[in-house]
Amino acid sequence: MSCCPPKGIVERVCGIGRAKNGLSWSKLLVLGFLAGAFIAFGGLLALTVGGGMPGAVSRNPGLQKFVFGSVFPVGLILVVIAGAELFTGNTACCIPALLKDSSQWKGCTRN
Repeated sequence: MSCCPPKGIVERVCGIGRAKNGLSWSKLLVLGFLAGAFIAFGGLLALTVGGGMPGAVSRNPGLQKFVFGSVFPVGLILVVIAGAELFTGNTACCIPALLKDSSQWKGCTRN
């Protein structure tokens, strides 16, 4: 398995940022709503699973926090698998592309 050097990682992130900056308004809006729905689903799932164990909480209060923390990332996994556009991911990819002058402010502010 080959590893990518830091410069190669920055180049890949800049390529992703350029692609994200080129998305149309409508596609960005739909993918943004999907990302919000997936995160809300992960939060609701965590509340349902973590809150649905009252007997275990009285014996071991840390167990509820552990279960909550282990179920919530399901929403983030859905965002990645479905290709939705989450603000934090867009910011992490679009800013390096902007700083390397391979993208424009217009696309970055749209994101």
